[in-house]
This record gives sequence, structure tokens and C-alpha cells, in this order.
Amino acid sequence: MGLVSIVSAQDDPGGRTLRLTVGQSLQYSDNIDLVANPTENILRSSTSLGLAYSDVTRTQAFRFSTAGAYDIDSDGQTEFSDPFARLSYALEGANSRLNLSARYSRTDLDDAFFDLSLIPPEDDILDPEGDPVTGIAQIEGGVRVNTAYAVGFETGMQSNIGFRLDLSAQARRYTETTDPDLFATQTRRIGVLTTFRINPQITARLTASARRYEAEDTDQTDRTETSFGAGVAFDVAPDLTLDLALSQQRTETKRVSGTTVSDGLAYTIGVDRTLPNGTIAIDFSSEDTLNGRRSTLRGSRSMTLPREGTLSYGIGVTQTSGFSLEPLFSLAYEQPLKLGSFGVELSQEARTDEEDDTAVIVTQASANYAAPLTETLNWSISAGLSDVSRQGVTGEDRRRINLRSDLVGQVNDISSWSAGVTLSDTETSTTATTEEERRYGLQLAYRRALAQDWDMVARYQHTTILDSVAADRRSNAISLGLEKTFDFRP
Repeated sequence: MGLVSIVSAQDDPGGRTLRLTVGQSLQYSDNIDLVANPTENILRSSTSLGLAYSDVTRTQAFRFSTAGAYDIDSDGQTEFSDPFARLSYALEGANSRLNLSARYSRTDLDDAFFDLSLIPPEDDILDPEGDPVTGIAQIEGGVRVNTAYAVGFETGMQSNIGFRLDLSAQARRYTETTDPDLFATQTRRIGVLTTFRINPQITARLTASARRYEAEDTDQTDRTETSFGAGVAFDVAPDLTLDLALSQQRTETKRVSGTTVSDGLAYTIGVDRTLPNGTIAIDFSSEDTLNGRRSTLRGSRSMTLPREGTLSYGIGVTQTSGFSLEPLFSLAYEQPLKLGSFGVELSQEARTDEEDDTAVIVTQASANYAAPLTETLNWSISAGLSDVSRQGVTGEDRRRINLRSDLVGQVNDISSWSAGVTLSDTETSTTATTEEERRYGLQLAYRRALAQDWDMVARYQHTTILDSVAADRRSNAISLGLEKTFDFRP
């Protein structure tokens, strides 16, 4: 993998900014493709280029960034590795707003295990490829290509009648892999919301949406979802709001094995109360799914804490027809410390798997802590756990534990170093079999500023994969490179 600098213009100070990043590196690896029996060591030359541009004014913001690397290997192979491009545009007026966004990325999934910035945040826990708790990949290699766009338009924000339109599409495909769990998918969605502000206390709404999901899996899944509904929000008191919603939903799934249809009413009743330091809410919802009617009762509380801390938590229960009652819970706590920060998240919720329509219970937990150890040494640690339990005949359960710790030290004004270790353990069990994979990683890096704003970067990384059903794999790689960043304000 080339040393691609991920450039961004998200934190620009306004006006026009342009950043250009260039780099050149040499990397030596004894198992560059992370295979069981590597045949030769590889020396790779990588030339990277990154570009970020932004133009921000009081009413609009345009941002564009792209980067990639061209790799040449000693065995004659060449590749344009890990390219990506992102574009966004926002325009806001007194009574309307427009948002546009698009993105493209091509990722070598073996390399993605270490470079967490290459894992898109939209990866779902039900996808065997990525874990949203920490973003550490768990796949057997290959190349993933993601494309997506979204359009949002809203008008009448200050009028009695408001209108909002949302369009989005996302496609994902894979090459250079034989893993049956990695297959191409495409999702398209349209949503329309019309709001009627009858008086300061009552707001009514009409909703309509459609979504289509297509997958090139073994069953050639083609799912269409439609929904038409209405809702109303009442301000019963200055600090108390009652919200009612009713919709007609239909889901049709076509597969090689046959067609299934779910059609019925969905409704939600919710009460929210504003408190001096946050909010408290309770809601009940019921909807038809492909597994039967699912009913959910949930209560939640969010609050601000001293010293800019935040805390939110919730409890509830859910039940799908034919299955047992399951508890739901959530917790999110974040507290800036005098010298660092600490955060915890915990949740359990019910979902339906896109691939096989099974009802699942998803449990996730994560914690992170960061603090300076000395004036020149910073330490951070993060841990995550995820568990996906399928409610059905297969009884499949997938558990994943991730742990990452990093040290970053400042040697002097022109040089710094970093060290990181990663542990990931994945276990998939059914009534008949159990599979387990463990990944260990080590990263070391040293950066030194040279003349004329050039940086020298040296890196070492080690990967060990222990698999209960496949051959173990190991890899060592060292690299040395030069990087330079040019900043302009046209």
C-alpha cells in the first residue's frame, strides 16, 4: 500500500483554501498480499498525491478532496492503490437549503486492516467485512469499490408549509476475492416530507418513501420497500410534546428461491419532555417485518454534565412475532478531562438482516481514553465489542472484540514517533460449528522535518493472523518515504 496522505478541507477557516500533498516511498515486505505461503519478498515504490480544495462563504460551502498512490513492485506489477474522491456542496438561504454530496473509494482490503481511515463509516455491523465499533476489517483480502451520492433539498423552513426531498444511492462491488460473503450491492432511496405548521402548538406532516436494495448474492436478492404515512406533533405544554405517526408499509423481496411480501400498518406514539439539563422521552412503535410484527417500547434520557460532559441512556423491550421478548438498552457517556478525554458507548437493538431477512439482536460496546503521560508523550486506548445474534433456525452468533492502543511522542521541534498495537478476535458459531480468527498488529513510525518543509517518514508494521479453519498468515513490512504539503489561499 502506498503512503497516501488523507487530506481534508473540513476544518478550513473560511474563504478559499487549496492543499496539495505529495509523497514518495520505498516499502519492503515479506508477504505483501497476506497469503498463507508467500513465494517472494517484494520491494514497492509508491508515489502518492493528494489534493483538497474548499470555498466557504456565509451562505454556501464547496469542498472537494482526492488522493491516491501509484505503486510499482519489484515483480513488475503496477497498481493505482487506494484512490478516493469526495465532493460536497451546501447552499442555505433564509427559507430553504440545498445539500449535495458524492464520494468514490477503491480500497485494498488487506491493507485496510491497519489504515483505519480507509474504512468508510457507513459499514454496517451486519456486514462481515467491517466493524463500526473500531473500523477494523476482518476479511480475507480483495478490492472494494464504493460509490455514493446524496441530494437534499428543503424549502419553507420559516413558512406555514414546508417541503423536503431526499435522494440517495450507494453501490459497493468487489474484485480479486472468492469470499462468498463479499458480493456487490446497490441501494437507492427517495424520501419526501411535507410539513404543515397549523399553529405554534400543532405541526402535521405527510411522508412518503421508497427504497430498493439489490445484491449479487447466491439468491440474487431484490428488495423493494415503500411507505406512505402521516403524523402530528402537539405541544401539550411548553416543555411537553406528544407525537403520533401512522404509515402503510410494504416490503417485497424477490429471490431465486421465491418471493416474500410484508404489508401492513406501522405506528408510533412518543412523548418528549424538555428538562433544565436535557430531555426525557418514551415511545412505543409497532411495524410489520418479513419476520412478523415487531413491537418496541423504549424510554430514554439525555443530559449535559458539568465540565462540558454529556450523558444519554435508554432502556426498552422488543418482540417479534414468534420470538421471545428481548431487552434493549443504550448508553453514551463523554467527558473531557483536565488532561485528556474519556468516552463510553453501549447499545442493544433489534434489526433485520438485509441478506437473508432474519431477525437479529445487535449488541455493541466501545470505550476510549486519551491523555498525555508527559509533556512530550500522549497515550490513547480504545476497545470495542460487537455481537450479532440471529433469531432463527440457524442460531448463528457472531462476536467480535477489538483493542487498539497508541503512543505518540515528540522528540524535539522537528521529529516525532508513534507506536500502535492492535488485537482483533472474531468468533462465528452455529449449532454445528465454531470458527475463530485472531489478528495481531504492530505499527511503528518515525517522522522528521527536513529542509524546505519536507518530512521524512519511516514505518514498520507486522501482522499475524491465526485462523481456526484456514492456514495462519504473517507479514512484515518496512518503508521509508518523503512527504511535502503545500498550502495556498487563492
